[in-house]
Amino acid sequence: MEKLIEILNTDINKKIKSKFLLKFFTEFSVLLDAGLPILYSLDNIRTKNKKERDFVRRIYNRLNEGMSLFTAFSYEDIENKEYILAMLESAELGSPLNEVLSEIKDYLKIKLEKMSKTKSKLIYPIILFVTSILVSFFLILKVLPSFSQMYESMGTDLPTSTKIMISISDFLINNWVYILLAPILLVLLIFIFNRTSKTLRLINHKLIYNFPIYGNIITIRLCYNYSFIIKNLAKRDINILKIIDCLRSLSKNSYLEEKLLNIKDDLTRGESLSKSFEKIEFLPSIFIEMLGVADRSGKLDSVMEKSYIYYETIYLSYLERLITILEPVLIIFMAGLVGFIVISVATPMFNLIDYVNY
Repeated sequence: MEKLIEILNTDINKKIKSKFLLKFFTEFSVLLDAGLPILYSLDNIRTKNKKERDFVRRIYNRLNEGMSLFTAFSYEDIENKEYILAMLESAELGSPLNEVLSEIKDYLKIKLEKMSKTKSKLIYPIILFVTSILVSFFLILKVLPSFSQMYESMGTDLPTSTKIMISISDFLINNWVYILLAPILLVLLIFIFNRTSKTLRLINHKLIYNFPIYGNIITIRLCYNYSFIIKNLAKRDINILKIIDCLRSLSKNSYLEEKLLNIKDDLTRGESLSKSFEKIEFLPSIFIEMLGVADRSGKLDSVMEKSYIYYETIYLSYLERLITILEPVLIIFMAGLVGFIVISVATPMFNLIDYVNY
């Protein structure tokens, strides 16, 4: 039981979130641009959250002790850590600190905006789907049983659709506890096995990219994420092996982490970037070809900037088309489901009226 609690508590409310980091780097960058010293700038970053205040104070204390900004952040558990550390390391190698902080801020801002935009586009379809399920459950569990008793008392011969709905209603009423617990237990088991079994985790994480439609969307998103990160880090002359480490830490996918580790080994042996990335089978051929152009031209940052713009446009267009298709499909699904239930309830009533009139 203690092991289960430990697994469930892992990473919950532990890391410093991207939302605060965006606020932190925005204020830090603005204060430095105004000509204020680093320690004074840090001392003037305010937050009401205790965990975030402690984070700022720890960074301040380490810098006050003589540590570099890179070293001070290396001790912290923060989201997007490898990317932030790589950028801060570039500042130690000579890149202007205010520019580096501004680019970190831009990266976090773009990432959060993309997440927010994706969620906002999915809200309406999710509301439609949840509403249709709730209305259906209300009709099946509350309305249908009362009509079922009435029909049973009258000994009316019921249509097949009504018998089906009454059977479903009886099953849900008699087994609602198990029906409620089953998906919860399933999700819990998948979560636990994903955390404890590396083999199962690899299989699940690989399957994600092979799902119809959804797999295409996240593959496109992966390409523009990779393009954006490689572009920013390459522009700061970050070593390609460190860029791969950064991609690994940001992937949150065991299958990708393993593939990126193989890519790093290939690069160490002198393999080209494009040939190495071919190991991730589901990446689009255009992305691989762009890496090939970068290999031949030596302009990795500029090629990846074009790649990022291309895949960002494709991703937003794909998502827009999906939502456009999804909304009418869900409306039709909702109308069909609720309509079938209503017809199943009403048909015996009309038959009974016709019988009495006859």
